[in-house]
Amino acid sequence: MRNFWRLLWMFSLLLLTLNANPQKEEIILYYGNGCVHCAHVEKVLKEHNLEDKFVKKEIYQNLKNAEEFNDVCDENKI
Repeated sequence: MRNFWRLLWMFSLLLLTLNANPQKEEIILYYGNGCVHCAHVEKVLKEHNLEDKFVKKEIYQNLKNAEEFNDVCDENKI
């Protein structure tokens, strides 16, 4: 059940990202290299052939993406 809530939280971030930019029709998947939760989300997306529907941005090793992710979280009060 705990994993369900983590996945729900991750997908909520994806939906909030979409809502934060209504003029653009893209969903951004922010992920971290080495994050087991992110790896699980990526696995599920791949299993359902959804991985091409997302723009993926790594945030552990890319400072610009990390700052963008933090801005999205701040804008959406996450």
